[in-house]
Amino acid sequence: MSTCIVKLTEITVKAYFPPNVPLEEQIITNGVGFLTMSDFNGESHYYLEVDGGTRVNQLRLGEVVTATGKDLDHRLVVTAPMETINPGTPAVFRGPK
Repeated sequence: MSTCIVKLTEITVKAYFPPNVPLEEQIITNGVGFLTMSDFNGESHYYLEVDGGTRVNQLRLGEVVTATGKDLDHRLVVTAPMETINPGTPAVFRGPK
């Protein structure tokens, strides 16, 4: 098992829609937080905590979202779809969903 923790800034969380549906709904913008990525027996797992930022729309428990952010080297990080496990502050997500 290997684990990597990445500090992210400029996090944007969006509601997930299938790729063939041309919809986009921003939930959080300009957040900061940590993305933990783990690999266990060939399966990838993600855990994202987002603190701060602006809540543009309501976040609901169980809602499936995707997130983007920038690491400390200003590289773009994009997550797989994740499930909301805490809609409060910090908002917490896990995946892939």
